[in-house]
Amino acid sequence: METPPRLTAHEAPASGFELPIEGMSCAACAARLTRTLGRQPEVEHCAVSFASGRATLTWAPGAGTGATARLAAAVGAAGFSVPTTTTRWRCRAAAPDLERLRSRPGVISVDTEAGEPGVVTVTVAAGTLRLQELRSALARADAPATLVDDAGGDPRAAARARETRYHRLQLARLAVAAPVSALLMILAMPHMLHGLGLPAPDEATSRVWQLVLATPVQFFAGWPFLRGAFASARHRAGDMNTLVALGTLSAYFYSLALTIAPALGPHVYYDSGAMILAFVLLGRVLEGRARRSAGAALDALLAMAPPRATRLDDAGGEASVLLHEIEPGDRLRVRTGDTVPVDLLVLEGEVAVDESMLTGEPLPVVHGPGEMLSAGTRVTQGTVVAETRRVGRETALARIVEAVSRAQASQAPIQALVDRISAVFVPIVIALAVLTFGLWWALGPDVGTALTRAVAVLIVACPCALGLATPTALMVASGAAARAGLLVRDGAALERAARLDVLLLDKTGTLTSGQPVLDIAAGHRPPSAVTTDDRLLTLVAAAEQGSTHPLAVAVRRAAFARGLVAPAATDVREAVGGGVTAGVEGHEVRVGAQDFAGPPGAPGHESAARIATAGGTPLFVVVDGRLEAVWALFDAPRAEAREALDALSALGVSVRLATGDRAESAAAVARAHGLEVQVARARPEDKQAAIETLRAAGRVVGMVGDGINDAPALAAADVGFAMGEGAHVAVESADVTLLRPDLRLVPRAIRLGRRTGRIVRQNLFWAFGYNVAALPVAAGALLPLGGPALSPGLAAAAMALSSVTVVVNALRVRRDSP
Repeated sequence: METPPRLTAHEAPASGFELPIEGMSCAACAARLTRTLGRQPEVEHCAVSFASGRATLTWAPGAGTGATARLAAAVGAAGFSVPTTTTRWRCRAAAPDLERLRSRPGVISVDTEAGEPGVVTVTVAAGTLRLQELRSALARADAPATLVDDAGGDPRAAARARETRYHRLQLARLAVAAPVSALLMILAMPHMLHGLGLPAPDEATSRVWQLVLATPVQFFAGWPFLRGAFASARHRAGDMNTLVALGTLSAYFYSLALTIAPALGPHVYYDSGAMILAFVLLGRVLEGRARRSAGAALDALLAMAPPRATRLDDAGGEASVLLHEIEPGDRLRVRTGDTVPVDLLVLEGEVAVDESMLTGEPLPVVHGPGEMLSAGTRVTQGTVVAETRRVGRETALARIVEAVSRAQASQAPIQALVDRISAVFVPIVIALAVLTFGLWWALGPDVGTALTRAVAVLIVACPCALGLATPTALMVASGAAARAGLLVRDGAALERAARLDVLLLDKTGTLTSGQPVLDIAAGHRPPSAVTTDDRLLTLVAAAEQGSTHPLAVAVRRAAFARGLVAPAATDVREAVGGGVTAGVEGHEVRVGAQDFAGPPGAPGHESAARIATAGGTPLFVVVDGRLEAVWALFDAPRAEAREALDALSALGVSVRLATGDRAESAAAVARAHGLEVQVARARPEDKQAAIETLRAAGRVVGMVGDGINDAPALAAADVGFAMGEGAHVAVESADVTLLRPDLRLVPRAIRLGRRTGRIVRQNLFWAFGYNVAALPVAAGALLPLGGPALSPGLAAAAMALSSVTVVVNALRVRRDSP
């Protein structure tokens, strides 16, 4: 069925560019548009999603200026449209600046106004570029760009307005088709008039009245189908509109011929065409409501950012400004009840913040000076002055929205098969209808019966159900995951997560809290040591100053607690999975694993083994080639670790430890949690090799990690899970990001993947099974055996019910997700 306008689309750097599309009516439309855009020289790869109403594109090298405009023209020529928004700016941008803006993905046109110098009109595909980005592109160092007129308004509000207009028009068409089709049924059956105590007109008059009533239904209520069918015909293709238009026009014009020449046949079928349109429109309205519900999670995320914020000037004065006017470095005041507008660094004050919509964390989190506030979170108590750090597409909220949008537009592997079937589905149905008509005309009682059977075949077929079966379930699942605190890269990741049978866990920051505590007293100082504890801690803190590793943070925290000030370090070299070497006040300081101090059996080896056996991590400190200390760091297990491991075990997933820690430490932690050690003292390539070995043995492997050293393993795993607080490269390498450090989200993701897989299989079984069963019944193939047949009206009702059923079933992913 024809899709309503979608809210917005977002550029997706990881997988290309997303272009919003309006006017698609079924999976056949999406398949046809995929082929059309794939033939454009600007496009290297293209996938169009009927359910999300977006085309995901990978640009070809050198796409050049005007690429988006050419694609929009190609979409229009194919019978669809790209929604746009237009803004007018007063600026002093030079011609090269405007040319660079024209070449940006999403920009359709950039025009200067001859009658108004200094004013530039920019038209973009709706939602692809934010106002901040346009302002930055048009601004110069000595002349900022000022918004003169935002004809498109807020893209979200504009899209909602388009969607509202669309559905109101659908309801208006249904309001015409439904009562008129009921009147046509009464006129077609004179005994019903007698039953109501009304006189029945003669046959000729009845036919004229039916023609008068049926005409507005056919050409007003049915206009979207006629327009869509004409557009498809111009491109020698077929879709849902083609089937409905062929069926209803056949009934209408055959009946018109009988009205003009009554001797041609005994029955007219105006009521059949009107009933078809009424049922299909009803199905479209119901499906539209269900589809809006399926996209509710993304809508909720989009609505989280407030439209205005309170900005402070140099004198401390307050001014209310629009969101797009905020720039990095601006100082904002956020009070109790306010929603944080952009990503902020707290300068003064303390607040309790509700982050549940962003991370799923149910309890407010307290933030003070030096801590970040994320856009979209809500202040429940307190007031702060904060500095703007990230705006627009760079905020945490915007990145989450883009990730969810990208996941919803992605295709599961099985969708490729569905798309291939959908591409030939409509021609096959038309061929079946022609065959049905020919057989019934040759073997049946009259041409009217043959027409009825052929129309029923055209109408009962439902390519909509095929097109909605998989992507709608993925849309709902992606939204449900985001609400739970999970960001899923794409539908294929969910599908693989459902099949996981082995999960490798990193230890530090994953199985443990990631906040180890340095215990100098529990360590070892060899007799040769000459440096005091405080002096040594100062040197080590200096060497570790630039590292984000949890062990480095523990060292700096210990130095701070003792009131020590770390000097500057030079020539800092960090070996991933090994340690840090740096020059500090004329000394060479080496900090890290035992390999940094020497081979097994070197001084401190026994102390390191003792610390590891106790579940700690030994940290070797070497100054000027001399072992000065072996310190102990202890990291407490996460509070939820036991519950998460029990849940994974219940799912049949074998959980194993893969850590860079010593074998003794890994064994101690594994014993405490009832785990098996897959690999210890592992460098990044060792973890990657362990995963590749398991996969070669036929296992489906997941990896949970948070550090830079986990990135290769996360990328090598069938599904990589990254802690959202971990290193950026780890998050970028992962298929699923945990927005809060809670291991229980991992079994939740697996359960959601399995639930989504079941729903997708149910939808596909229904969609294929419905069409396989309904087509022969509609054709009357079972009548000779005493079986049933479908009238065109019942065929339309069955078709509408089929697509609505698929969408409603997909919503169960959200309702029943754990």
